[in-house]
Amino acid sequence: MKNSNLGFCGVWPFYALSIYPGNASTLYGLDAKENAQVLGQDGKPIEKLYAVDLDQNHVFRGAYPGGGSSIGPGMTFGHISARHLIEIK
Repeated sequence: MKNSNLGFCGVWPFYALSIYPGNASTLYGLDAKENAQVLGQDGKPIEKLYAVDLDQNHVFRGAYPGGGSSIGPGMTFGHISARHLIEIK
């Protein structure tokens, strides 16, 4: 049976990473600016790289108060980063 959610990827470059199942991903994510743009080791924003939800070191700063608590920051910073991307085009 063919899975309708999978399709052909023909545009490269391709990148891969290992993904391991876990409870809630990372709790100390990447440092980011107020627009969710990831900061490099030098403290400067990395062009076109954004982090949201638990991939971002957001308001909880390593704590996970309870199930679903990452949904609000994820949606908020997803919206903020999308608006920033639109503005810089």
